[in-house]
Amino acid sequence: MYISLRDALKDFLKEHNITINDILEVMDEDPEGIIKALQKRTGISRSDLEELISKYGGKKINVAILALQVFYLNNPSGMYKGKMIIPERDEIIRNGKVSIDGIRRIILEVEPRISRK
Repeated sequence: MYISLRDALKDFLKEHNITINDILEVMDEDPEGIIKALQKRTGISRSDLEELISKYGGKKINVAILALQVFYLNNPSGMYKGKMIIPERDEIIRNGKVSIDGIRRIILEVEPRISRK
């Protein structure tokens, strides 16, 4: 059985009684802070990270960081409640590092659920 990252994130937030906006309120919106957070978690170059922030904005990147941390970095099984998360972990993490394509996939997967303020 499979579950989309979007549905897993939605369920995770509901289970913990939090919203995307709750998460965004406590996350750093400063581009430099976002870059530092991603550098700790990825093997992506600074210039590529700057491009991601420019293209997608801080809110989308922060939601991607949350999804990355919860479903891929802290969860090496690639499962959520007994279901395989799609995209699969090996599509996001290559050679032990989060790839630029992996981050883009996460952003595109969760993007429709992000509200704009």
